[in-house]
Amino acid sequence: MTNSEAFSRVSWTAFAVNGTAPRRMQMNTLDTCFAKEKDLVTRDIAGESIIVPIKGHVGDLDGVFTLNEVGAMIWRLIDGQKSGRQLAEAVKHEYHAEAEEAEDDVVDFLQSLEDAGLIRPC
Repeated sequence: MTNSEAFSRVSWTAFAVNGTAPRRMQMNTLDTCFAKEKDLVTRDIAGESIIVPIKGHVGDLDGVFTLNEVGAMIWRLIDGQKSGRQLAEAVKHEYHAEAEEAEDDVVDFLQSLEDAGLIRPC
């Protein structure tokens, strides 16, 4: 399978949002950098990345999130310095995706992460 086939076939996460973000929200998200929240543990298991929120020094197993290959790549790139646009560019390059498709999907993914309390704008 080529990277472009992988990109078109992936579901971003177990909690992905269907549809595209409104253009205003998309532009704001693309121009914003994001940082991971501090109380999280990430592990790679069997080709997937697992994110476990930590509450009171204990893993919250009811709040476990699973990311596939593309979501895991974006997660690794979220560093508090890269903008949504830079993340979309990395996805476009790695998976040979169209720019608009990569931007729309990255915005949806970042919004899902933010809604789940896993990331915050810088």
